[in-house]
Amino acid sequence: MVYFIACNKTSDPTYIAELYFKEVIGLHGIPLFIVSNQDTKFLSHFRITLWKKMGIKLKYSTTCHLQTNDQTKVTNRTLGTPLRALIKPYLKA
Repeated sequence: MVYFIACNKTSDPTYIAELYFKEVIGLHGIPLFIVSNQDTKFLSHFRITLWKKMGIKLKYSTTCHLQTNDQTKVTNRTLGTPLRALIKPYLKA
């Protein structure tokens, strides 16, 4: 399952955590695991410690696992098309 939650690029980690708890955990509870592409945003000591204390297992995708990587690419493409249409009027020529 994928969630897209609107926020600013400058939103601080505390605000992002509040959004996550409100929009995801509030609806579904604590996940059993999270799949990450090993991005440094997901590998900080704080996050790993938090997930461990909450009982969430962190699973890593690999470049060799095409199913996971392809799902991400399709999801990004699917979201990208309507977002481009929404912001196009605000772009400077």
